[in-house]
Amino acid sequence: MARLLHHFTLALVVAGLLQQANAAPPSTAAERWAAWERHQQMHSDSPLRGLQWRAIGPIVQGGRIVDIENVPGEPYSFYVAYASGGVWKTTNNGVSFTPLSDQLATMISGDLAVDPQHPQRLWVGTGEANASRSSYSGLGLLRSDDGGASFRPAGLDDADRIGRILVDPENGDRVYVAVQGRLYTPGGARGVFRSSDGGASWEQVLAGPNAWTGATDLSMDPSDSKVIYASLWDKARRPWDFRDSGSGSGIWKST
Repeated sequence: MARLLHHFTLALVVAGLLQQANAAPPSTAAERWAAWERHQQMHSDSPLRGLQWRAIGPIVQGGRIVDIENVPGEPYSFYVAYASGGVWKTTNNGVSFTPLSDQLATMISGDLAVDPQHPQRLWVGTGEANASRSSYSGLGLLRSDDGGASFRPAGLDDADRIGRILVDPENGDRVYVAVQGRLYTPGGARGVFRSSDGGASWEQVLAGPNAWTGATDLSMDPSDSKVIYASLWDKARRPWDFRDSGSGSGIWKST
């Protein structure tokens, strides 16, 4: 029996090593953008491109909602972001919703933010920051200046997963983003990033102490936009194990 157990354990170890050796590296944002462009080209070339489709079900649940944001000055309008179902908008207090993400390169959502000074400006952080086997990566930030009618990339393509977006209520061009980073591998873009030009460029203003630590949440003092709290999460998730917290986890304050 002991001999059999020894061989079984050895087989598991070898299988684990082979899995690591043969694991495909995570795709980059550039590779995912290229795949989306190929998809669009295939759609344009398809002989079925003129057909109109409608969903007929079955619909069993709405899925995970990661954020809801109201539109300043429009009491019956708000946005809803689903983890893997895109961004939706209602203008009649939830009686009906319009999907905004169906034609975008990704429908994976992490967070939303509406500019208080420019209510038609919507920020979408793609990539769900919740760490689970059913959460997926995104393609950085998207920005809309027409209430969700159209979007354009706004940087941080390699952020992978975005937990929170804050827009300075005194300056809509100053934006803070909490980047959780990759789920299964260390490194890459992680921490808190800031833009002072509406997303044209970004700088990292807070980094974790190791390659697994990312930023999962942000909060701004409502009486002073210079006071910001950031939550860092040091976790490691692999296909075969999960470390839910490490020494890099904690709350940071900037004044």
